Amino acid sequence: MLLSYFERRRRRNILARPFPEEWLKLLERNVWQYARLPPPQQARLRDILRILIAEKDWEACGGLEINDEIRVTIAAQAALMLLGFEEFYFDSLHSILVYPETFVVPDEDEGYRDQVGEAHEDGKVVLSWEDVKRAGACACEKVHPVIHELAHELDIVTAEHSEAAASILGASAETVRRWQSVLSEEFDAHFERTSRERRTLLESYAAEDLSEFFAVATEVFFQQPASLRSEHPRLYGVLAEFYRQDPAARLACEAEGVPPETRGSADGGAASRDREIEEYSRILRGRPELADVRRERAMAYLERGDLQSALDDIDEVLTQEADDPLIYVDRAAIHRELGDDDAALEDLSRAIRICPELAIAFVERGYIRLDRSELGEALADFDEALRLDPAEDLALTGRGDVLLEREELAPAIEEYTKAIELHPEDAAAREGRGLAHLKLEHWSEACRDLDAALRLEPDLASSYLYRAEARFRLGDAAAAAADAAAALGLDPELRDAEMWLEKAQAALEKARRGRKDAR
Repeated sequence: MLLSYFERRRRRNILARPFPEEWLKLLERNVWQYARLPPPQQARLRDILRILIAEKDWEACGGLEINDEIRVTIAAQAALMLLGFEEFYFDSLHSILVYPETFVVPDEDEGYRDQVGEAHEDGKVVLSWEDVKRAGACACEKVHPVIHELAHELDIVTAEHSEAAASILGASAETVRRWQSVLSEEFDAHFERTSRERRTLLESYAAEDLSEFFAVATEVFFQQPASLRSEHPRLYGVLAEFYRQDPAARLACEAEGVPPETRGSADGGAASRDREIEEYSRILRGRPELADVRRERAMAYLERGDLQSALDDIDEVLTQEADDPLIYVDRAAIHRELGDDDAALEDLSRAIRICPELAIAFVERGYIRLDRSELGEALADFDEALRLDPAEDLALTGRGDVLLEREELAPAIEEYTKAIELHPEDAAAREGRGLAHLKLEHWSEACRDLDAALRLEPDLASSYLYRAEARFRLGDAAAAAADAAAALGLDPELRDAEMWLEKAQAALEKARRGRKDAR
């Protein structure tokens, strides 16, 4: 964008003023990503937000009074999206209207409906302050009104916007067409999954049209980048190109300069984790207040098996971030590894009190209750997780486990099947369904599921054990003996594996004698 001399001078004057100290506290409180940015990007975000505050009209609605917290929070959340752009400040956006909470808009089907945000073609964006603040404070919030509505300002999927977007980015027409092709394919896949009520990382209303899909994908790109990169790598790649930033890598590596080469390798090797821990420790020696870096070190300690160090780190994080429910979920995982299920339950219940819509906390609590044979309570937790997120495959697997314990085998198979449809690489669901088939004496079906479980996780001693029985029942004593031996190799305490090994060896010996007698 070409700027006049006077516009450039005005912006220079804005940025020449000292950044207010009290605004820094607002950034740290209301924009969770800010603390994870490296210092140069933090400085750039502060510059962008000051220009947005100065150049946009801010209008209070519904009895709200516009103050610095509202302006700084909204402008900073918008600035996250612009870190990769040069001299662009949502130029078609003129006015930001803010209500204290959700506002009512006309609806063709229902007459009226509540809304947390709305973008208008005349350069206005309307936002709910309550929802803006909640989204900015916690990564667990998928709905982010500022990012969603401003993504519509950068829409590259509709013809009327794509040319302007390409101009802003300096992207070629060929590049934009490639982006649009990937977005269209990802949209079709999302539409298919939602129509079949399958699990989706993106909210279901992303299936409404391509523009909504782009906006919802952008929300997840900034709020849950690692999950998006893992589950939708092509979509993540397009958004990383478009926004010219890589938030997943940034969250893992760029906090105070953690270099990419110190991250854990794909095989989770011990040497890589040691390097990662060393780098986090180096950073913390200079900046011990960096809670996010300490949390990453805690998780690296957990993966290495250094449980007390992991617990010490996460306890320290909680002195700074006592209201972050996900940290309590992390600590619960550490307590579980330490064998302290009571403490894990307490942490998960605390996470639920802080954020009653955190499905994963219900899932984790359900599994602890399942291990304690508290089947009714476990089922209630899995049901609540599914109410919050109908596509939570771990909750479906948990329901299957409860039903399996109750010997309700056909319903258990149904739950496992739903989980597998959502997440085909869920080895636990494959093993659970295989065991249910085994109990029903469906020997071939059991073998197929257990084969799949072992392809996904070759070290599952229990799957070898169950397959040993299934293969024995099918008359393949040699394969049964091999499976029973493999199970014992992984877990020498498996008494049932000893039994099936003895039975299989006895059957092989009997067959050998029979062949000898026949000769």
